[in-house]
Amino acid sequence: MNLELFQNPYNGRPLHLANRKGRTGLADDAGAFFPFRNGYPNFLAGQQMTGLNQKFQRFYDRVGRFGNLVGRAVNLLFEAGKLRMEWLRDLDIQPGDRVLEVSVGTGWNIRQLPGHARYFGVDISGGILDRCAKNARQWRLPLELCQANAGQLPYLDNSFDCVFHIGGINFLNDRCEAIREMIRVAKPGAQVMIIDETAKEIKEQYRKIALTGRCICDHDINRSRLYAPAQFVPDEIRDVEIKLIGNGSMYRLSFIKPVKT
Repeated sequence: MNLELFQNPYNGRPLHLANRKGRTGLADDAGAFFPFRNGYPNFLAGQQMTGLNQKFQRFYDRVGRFGNLVGRAVNLLFEAGKLRMEWLRDLDIQPGDRVLEVSVGTGWNIRQLPGHARYFGVDISGGILDRCAKNARQWRLPLELCQANAGQLPYLDNSFDCVFHIGGINFLNDRCEAIREMIRVAKPGAQVMIIDETAKEIKEQYRKIALTGRCICDHDINRSRLYAPAQFVPDEIRDVEIKLIGNGSMYRLSFIKPVKT
């Protein structure tokens, strides 16, 4: 575990290994303690989720219990095995790069990427991360995990050579906060890529799956969220590109973090 990359996501203090009441975790010098869960640090321990974050945390905790069945169903329905390669082929990953996936899910995306990099995954759901940890061991993925909120990432500034997110930003409480956090932890010159479903995909496909349909297609999901959230990219960011992929089923928002002189 790369402890030198971590910070307390709530106060920015550095973290170290610690033991509290027989539990191993990460702690800072102010007394905060984040216990390990299934081998990865849980930065949401004691935190109360609200709004869409709470809704989808509970949803994916349930999904995690079904193992990889949901992932396989989605792959079959959307031909996602082929689509994943389209989604991921523009990621520029060099040997030795540190690559972060925000909302890593069960690890299916990272499984498609080159094995010569070091991968890190964050997700809000402990249930889905437990499944991801099991998959990583089975697939022998070089993957380090942690449970955290996309809007409060537990990493130092300028830590990653590439940051990406697939399928989830539409339904985060604060998309602006999440995008700014991805930019913060990316190194200057690093690529940031965000992919999610369009309104077309939600309407035509997800309603076909009982498990996802009830949650994702609920009446309280504002349809204005189903478009690339480019309005939240800061003005100083250049090379911002929005592209429809997968026959219009997905959007891809990508840009490069500026190199400051």
